[in-house]
Amino acid sequence: MNVVHGEMLRKPENVSEELRRKFDAGEFKRISSNPTRHTLLRSRDFAIIGYHVPATFINGKGLTKRPKSLITNLPRLIPSKVKKNKETKRSVGNSRVYGCWNAYHADRKPHMSAPYVQDGERAQQFVDACKPLWDAAGEILKRVYPKTHRKYSIFKMEKGLNRLAVPWMCMSVNQGTSSDSVTTKEHKDGKDAKFGVSCVCPFGDYEGGELICWELEVIVELKLGDLFFFPAHLVTHSNMPVKGERHSLVAFMQQATIDYYEEKNGCIDDRKIRLEEEKQKNLKRQKTQ
Repeated sequence: MNVVHGEMLRKPENVSEELRRKFDAGEFKRISSNPTRHTLLRSRDFAIIGYHVPATFINGKGLTKRPKSLITNLPRLIPSKVKKNKETKRSVGNSRVYGCWNAYHADRKPHMSAPYVQDGERAQQFVDACKPLWDAAGEILKRVYPKTHRKYSIFKMEKGLNRLAVPWMCMSVNQGTSSDSVTTKEHKDGKDAKFGVSCVCPFGDYEGGELICWELEVIVELKLGDLFFFPAHLVTHSNMPVKGERHSLVAFMQQATIDYYEEKNGCIDDRKIRLEEEKQKNLKRQKTQ
């Protein structure tokens, strides 16, 4: 296993000029996809920030064959939706979420996402095709991030609701073309679980598309079927340019969904309580200054 140490996480709203200067000067550390080993990214306080798994360890190339063959059969997004997606911070035009969340509903009750419901049988076929991939990713999550795995798995779902990227509840399905491969602009996924990690898996026929993790000052090479686990809500990330046709799948959990089930079951995360206490202390200090 290869261990890479990064800086402590900072939380800038945008990528700083200093980080851009370092990137342009080639000072970011490049993490190559080594088929013979996993790569662990740790902060200076030894917290696990990222975990890279090459496709060879999970038969990633094989596990992405069916998703690759089915992604082009998904219903086409209407032009206005593609345009709207392009205007978001992620800037991926043909992107949809399949999963259970409580986004965009005033009552905050979890529900299956609109694209999953609207795409019907083809959505379910695609979800079924992705199941072996997420099963493999889930086993890795259980070993490397046991607390996160337990958090994602513990809540009992109501009738009619399902985790579609077990143990994660949701997956982003990002479809590329030869003229518009999946690459993202610098962004954080701010609505993701605060104490969790997402898992990204690229596939297709492509070169490039490495993941830039700005605060960590690393560039992670992601080949077909590789997995990369990281806190997408904390780390500003984007992609290098791509040649060819690149798609990606991203498994994630929304913090709002975790909040709902914690409140419903009376099991608030101790870390969240400590964060709130620290927040209140800071507010009191500001008032007395």
